[in-house]
Amino acid sequence: MKSGIYEILNGETGTWYRGQSIDIEKRLSQHRKSLQNGTHYNAHLQRSWDKWGEEVFSFHVLEECDESQLNEREEYWVGEWYNDPSISFNKKAGGDAAGFSEETKRKISQIKKGKKFSEEHKRKLSETKKGENNPFYGKKHTVEAIDKMSEAKKGENNPFYGKKHNAETRRKISEAQKAYWQKRRKEKELAKKSLQ
Repeated sequence: MKSGIYEILNGETGTWYRGQSIDIEKRLSQHRKSLQNGTHYNAHLQRSWDKWGEEVFSFHVLEECDESQLNEREEYWVGEWYNDPSISFNKKAGGDAAGFSEETKRKISQIKKGKKFSEEHKRKLSETKKGENNPFYGKKHTVEAIDKMSEAKKGENNPFYGKKHNAETRRKISEAQKAYWQKRRKEKELAKKSLQ
């Protein structure tokens, strides 16, 4: 029986749910079962599971620690990201934050609004998900999962449905594509020359 901090990660969107438990294996099993049954208490996580499918989710241990450290370590791993639904499924800051009053939570929310991560912080976050650190590293989506993801973004389900890029955005996209293909052509030319 291991105590510590665990994570449930949507490998497609990068959004996670983090929690603590005195028995991580048992707790993750409970989460999986309730998600499979469509009865998970976290509606945001359940909707994501229903939309993307079980195949894109991974369940793993972030850190093992003593039971006396659980609150402190959960606060560390959840941090201020709980307030950003594009990053976290968590609705609370973790640890003792579960006992905060609505007024205290409102104040915390106000303090964190408009707060931006430093470039260094973003770089560190990025590094934790690269290569072998990525829970989806070395895995492939099944054909069924790919079809499901495709359907999830069609028509009105697409966040860009009914919208159009303005002239400035279209210009930037065009320039980026031109630069990309110019780079590819140069790479091919160099590859040909190296073979001669």
